[in-house]
Amino acid sequence: MRECDWTQLCKLNSGNTICGVSAVVVRPGNGETGKNVKTVFFKAVVDVEKCMGCSICTKVCPTTAIFMRARFAVVEEYRCSGCRACVQACPFQALTLEPTDKVTDPRASVALVRPPWTIGEEKAAWVSQRKAAARELCQRAGLHPDQQICMCTDDLLAEDVAAAVLAGKTQPDDLVLAVGLRSGCTVLCLSALFRILKAAGIETKSPPANGWNWYPGTPSQDSFPDEFDAKYGALGYRFSEDKKMMNQVLSSASTDQTEISDERL
Repeated sequence: MRECDWTQLCKLNSGNTICGVSAVVVRPGNGETGKNVKTVFFKAVVDVEKCMGCSICTKVCPTTAIFMRARFAVVEEYRCSGCRACVQACPFQALTLEPTDKVTDPRASVALVRPPWTIGEEKAAWVSQRKAAARELCQRAGLHPDQQICMCTDDLLAEDVAAAVLAGKTQPDDLVLAVGLRSGCTVLCLSALFRILKAAGIETKSPPANGWNWYPGTPSQDSFPDEFDAKYGALGYRFSEDKKMMNQVLSSASTDQTEISDERL
């Protein structure tokens, strides 16, 4: 097993592994949905000789796995998803990714040695047990249940996240470790996540002080007022038409949901 070279070839492939350095393995999940799970091969490690105690890494970690102790950043490795956000953010190159089964400096992180592990193994069971409720929750959030909402995982759908929320994973950092959401770029799927949590009536905890680990309230077409059409129509924007089209898409999900309910009778 070698370290990822970040070419992102794995993301361009429809479910099959074409990693040039054999750093990624995608294997089928368990359960009737057959969704895939993500294998984590690397963890963040702090070089205490380089760490200057700026705490930037603590402000970007999507799982809140990093905290400060005696001036140094400390990684709770059991919560690290290997997303690389801290590595990219550190201005002193004090963080690197190391294999999960490598013994690391105990001064720099909570020592944990384990073989590569998987995110999302319970996902298929959650969807199977709560499929009807999960699809209904997606519709309340203005999302199609079969809509892929995280491009950094293999086939993570809106219904997967909704089912995890209904199973009790109700905070942004916990959802990363539950279904793999935000375990890659940490950005693009955040809006959909908060739409699902809001539709479920769940109030999320705030990120760490002065942190931007997550930021709710990203505008969507549902939040645009009707007067936007008159104001920006001359520029080519057609928000009302977009809403109408999305409602038609969601209506097709309602038809699918009726068929699911009928099958269970």
